Amino acid sequence: MRKSGGALVAAAHLGDDPALIEKLVGASPEAFARSMGLALYEDPAEMIRKEGLGAVCISGPHSKLVDYCELAAAQGCHFYVANPMCTSPDAADRIVAAARAHQVIATSGMTERFDSALAAAHKLVSAGAIGEVISVRALHQHGQYTFHPDDWWGDPEQGGPALSLVWYAYDCARWFVGSEAARVAAEYGNFISPQSPFMDNGKLLIRFQGGQLGSLDIYFSVDFEFPRWEIEVMGTEGAIRTTQDAYEGTLFTADGPQRFSRSPNDLLAAEVGDWLAAAQAGRDPLVTIEDARQVMALCFAARTAAQQGRVVALSEAPPAR
Repeated sequence: MRKSGGALVAAAHLGDDPALIEKLVGASPEAFARSMGLALYEDPAEMIRKEGLGAVCISGPHSKLVDYCELAAAQGCHFYVANPMCTSPDAADRIVAAARAHQVIATSGMTERFDSALAAAHKLVSAGAIGEVISVRALHQHGQYTFHPDDWWGDPEQGGPALSLVWYAYDCARWFVGSEAARVAAEYGNFISPQSPFMDNGKLLIRFQGGQLGSLDIYFSVDFEFPRWEIEVMGTEGAIRTTQDAYEGTLFTADGPQRFSRSPNDLLAAEVGDWLAAAQAGRDPLVTIEDARQVMALCFAARTAAQQGRVVALSEAPPAR
């Protein structure tokens, strides 16, 4: 991380059972820290204070992340929080309020905006290559449910794919459309993972505030080669689509199909690098903490729509950047 001006120097295990950590990670907290050359703490506040940290990455049970975000912000520490950053709208508001009150640079990820093919597609759409955007389809698949029975991730209170996987597809869709969702309908089902308390397939239909249509395909049932994400954007003068894990894309216009491609890149490194650079420059990252709150709002609304079998309206929100 030194290229982006940061260095990984310490970790806090947050009081989790060392035996459970070893079972899930394959190494004790001490052994893992030694392997990474890190100072190890239990208390994150002590870690921030003693190490003089300017920025932290936060991960853990989603229901607890709001407390860690508030702790970091109160110490003037910029933070990157794993998605989904919370399990309730109130917690999302608390995270945004903490970041703004203490003037720290905060973001949440990972997002697909940092995939180089999707970024190339977005640049074309923003430049008017397909005219005005009419509709968007975003796909995200994340393998299958394979978590250890003792892993906190399998706790229904932590949200599961309805929060974590919908996150990826919706943020990507709203980025291309440039608008927030006005209402959403969703259907979720568990087809191949009876050991999971969560859905393993989801379909969402969105009407955006700008009038555009959106659909999201969420797959958590894949053990074969299949794209991790795709985007298809229809416009008044053309369309654009990325295919096969976004290794290539196609622009469709009256001039005929034109292909563009990229070399695979490390999305997490790109995203964390952007956040660190933003913190050092005192600017907003590409994905702001307010963006993260808007994405969470759609995740919560879609979950309600699927549970209750009805269309759910979202409150008015600022347009996506």
